[in-house]
Amino acid sequence: MINPVVRSARISAFRATVPTITRQFHSSLIARETMGEKVREMGHKVNLKVGQGLASAIDTGEKVTQATKEKMEGAQEDAKESKDHVEKKAGDVMEDARKSKENLKKELDT
Repeated sequence: MINPVVRSARISAFRATVPTITRQFHSSLIARETMGEKVREMGHKVNLKVGQGLASAIDTGEKVTQATKEKMEGAQEDAKESKDHVEKKAGDVMEDARKSKENLKKELDT
């Protein structure tokens, strides 16, 4: 039988001579990412793109709203001016009609 001390020395010597081989399965940082990390990163990118798209849509909506408001204010002013003009014309026509009526009445009375 082999002495336990000798046996321990043989095992230690054997282990020291056997080279340990470490093999890397991944050669780049990107390849080392886990599936969860890839999904998380993709979700983050999608979130950013959607956020940018929504921000752009909101900005466009605000611009359209402002332009519509300005056009409506201009249209209101134009309508008021037109109304004033029509009222003035109507007043002038009524005055002319009154004068014509008086002139006709004078002519018929004479």
